[in-house]
Amino acid sequence: MRKNRFISHSNYKKKLILSVLSLTMLFSSCVEIIEETQVSSRRSDANAYAGTNQGFIYPDNPVALTGKYTTTAKFSNFLQAGFITENSFLETKCSFSQYSPDIFNPSTQVPFIDETADECIAVLNDANASTEILKSNNKSWVFENDSDEFYQVNTFYHLKEIMNRYLESISFAHKYVHLESNMSIPPATKFNFTDTQSYLLTEDGVSKTLKAYSKCYLEFNAYFSPAQDILCFGYDESDFRIVQDPSIIYHEMGHVFVKAMMNQRNVTSGVDPNTSMPYFKSHPYQSDLGELFYDEAGAINEGIADYFSYYMNQRTRVGEFVFNKIKSIAEDPEGTIAFSQYRPLSESEDAHSIQLSETSGQRLAYPQHVHYDPANPTIPVEDVHYSSGTISHYLVALTKEFKNSCSFTSSNTHKEATNYIMLLLNETLAEVGDLTAKGSDLFSQYSTFDTNQENLFFTNLNSEESYLWTQVINPPNFRRFFRIFVKNIYHYISNGLCPQFSIDESERLLDDYGLLLFKSYEDRGNGLDTDTLAATIYTSFTGYNVFSGKFFMPYVFNTQVNEDNRKNSILISKDFLKLDTESVAFVIDGQNDMKKLLASLVFEGENVATTEGIAGTEYNNNDIEINPGEVVAVSLNIFNNSNSTMGGVQFLANDWDHMKLNDTTQNYTNVTSNKNGLNNADIVGGIATHSPCSIDGFPSASEGGVTDSTTTTAGN
Repeated sequence: MRKNRFISHSNYKKKLILSVLSLTMLFSSCVEIIEETQVSSRRSDANAYAGTNQGFIYPDNPVALTGKYTTTAKFSNFLQAGFITENSFLETKCSFSQYSPDIFNPSTQVPFIDETADECIAVLNDANASTEILKSNNKSWVFENDSDEFYQVNTFYHLKEIMNRYLESISFAHKYVHLESNMSIPPATKFNFTDTQSYLLTEDGVSKTLKAYSKCYLEFNAYFSPAQDILCFGYDESDFRIVQDPSIIYHEMGHVFVKAMMNQRNVTSGVDPNTSMPYFKSHPYQSDLGELFYDEAGAINEGIADYFSYYMNQRTRVGEFVFNKIKSIAEDPEGTIAFSQYRPLSESEDAHSIQLSETSGQRLAYPQHVHYDPANPTIPVEDVHYSSGTISHYLVALTKEFKNSCSFTSSNTHKEATNYIMLLLNETLAEVGDLTAKGSDLFSQYSTFDTNQENLFFTNLNSEESYLWTQVINPPNFRRFFRIFVKNIYHYISNGLCPQFSIDESERLLDDYGLLLFKSYEDRGNGLDTDTLAATIYTSFTGYNVFSGKFFMPYVFNTQVNEDNRKNSILISKDFLKLDTESVAFVIDGQNDMKKLLASLVFEGENVATTEGIAGTEYNNNDIEINPGEVVAVSLNIFNNSNSTMGGVQFLANDWDHMKLNDTTQNYTNVTSNKNGLNNADIVGGIATHSPCSIDGFPSASEGGVTDSTTTTAGN
């Protein structure tokens, strides 16, 4: 299983800096502050709060509460009493408000409150099979301060607070995109959230329970496991617990939300022909923002998770307590030195040891800061946590721009501005993670009752090959993610919620971070040969959603980036990337080395099964060559021959794809099932067919392999 870890390195210096990531929250007036003199009696007597369903919690980390760089978490004078849950056990269902047009007055929207079928959050002390979920004491959640029970309650409180805020933001985004926007592009997000419950973790249209363990047997670390849907918060024998810093709780919940938003479309819907009743089925695979080792998708995931601290409390520094505590344990066991370590979310923070500012041209830009450690900027470290800073800083800067530019309906500009960010993230992640190959409910048979929509595919290839396409062939990276993200700014913000924030301002801010890595907002990429043909196909389906009562008003455009706005973002031709002609690659084929690597990958949940009798480590001979049947590791020996820093280089290893066109006049290179419902006559050149090239005698002619002696050029 892939785990989004809080800290993942073994030596303490890397532990210190790696990934403290989110911060606390805003509290409403219903939270009661308990003075030091009151705590001792009320804390030991749960009856004082019997029947109230309240308990004591810490609203923030010790450094944030005291204003000092402390390493102690025993600060009972900062305890607060807050509502926990009316349930008898430490678990709760979640509610989502989905708006729909009033059938009697379609110009108004009415909310429908959907409650998850099962508890969406449950907190336990640890993962032992014998561990029982905590039960309230006479409808009171008051337990001894610093006890296991206290920290379970504290963890639950913070999980529920950020969950409620997230659901509120998603409800706002859903209402605007599906009911109030100009529908100039088909929304990527699900409309029928209440049917599929895919606004959270779900399977086959039924919500799943997120389990959190407040005391995992894990030192100096925390993680979210998307394979198991669990949160694990570690502890140390020195009375240090990760959950003493709510920022870590928020960061790990950020990974939960990324998974939910990325996979919301992957609950496929249909109608049973025998009963005429709708059914829901999860795609056999799930989208993940980031793979096992370093990649840009993982850095995006970490940056978004970082952003949730600012989303909750408006602070541009996170992890003040955890960084200090871990460093104290490593370097100052007696706790006599006051460190000032934290993770910055803005260039104005003094944690940056190089000259940065929020002024244009002095931002934390890509790619020069791609492996940037604020405390040691001269030592690059290839890790997703270090490369996430550009993402989190950009999202915070964009939020500030919205606060300065937009006209909001309330005085809570932070709440409204962060709602805009969540709208953009939700739309972008839904499109990036879509495995249905539909791209929108407006092309879904379920949402339109149009049987002609069944074989329409506007993204990926089709639902069978979409995982290979989105995760291997065209995986998420900085360029792909932000092209979609800024496209959504264009449609939903600049031409919708906040016209004061122009597309030029949007491009200039993105360029400040070196992320204006594309030339056009639209990437049609459906095997279509001309813009005219693309426009014809795209506009022929003005989908009508029977649930929202809205038509998709097609707005086909190919908006080019204003090159005057490109100052910092460098686009480099891949022709400048050269392989060493003498030593093309480094090969590792040692039998024991590869056995260990395969075991590690299997443990992480990767699909690396070998074919018995054909491929496996038993064929490895450690001759530093690639031989038939071997499992090998390959590291390409490459050079950047440009005079600029090059980022975003990806090498893709995929299934056998050396093919020869059987008819060179056929240039629509998709299989028949992917022709978007078009007849062959509608497609310029027709559907192309291929045969596999025979290389070194494989595949043989009897197996369908063909040889070609003609000289070819790249692209043919």
